[in-house]
Amino acid sequence: MKKKKYRREYCGEIKRAQKRLSSIPGEALARIFAYPEDVCCGAMRITMIGRTQIWVENYRSIVEYQECILMLKGKKDLLTIEGKHLTIEFYTGEDLLLRGLILAVRYEG
Repeated sequence: MKKKKYRREYCGEIKRAQKRLSSIPGEALARIFAYPEDVCCGAMRITMIGRTQIWVENYRSIVEYQECILMLKGKKDLLTIEGKHLTIEFYTGEDLLLRGLILAVRYEG
């Protein structure tokens, strides 16, 4: 009987801990557990190589694309990349590789 009681108490503690953690925003959880925000919260990850290449991960959709501007919607914000002769070399639903002369990268949101 003691084992069942112990299990019940232990399960109750786990449920209470899960409830407390679920009330903490994703950004705070990322800091507590030292997770990157792109893993925990779906933030966009940007890797820029010089001024000619940019790799964007975790974007939601392409809002606008022209030779001089690319706007990407993320989970919480909007990313605008301005430049000259911008071309999308590769893209999937989550990753995108952009080439061209990159003049500015701006977040809005």
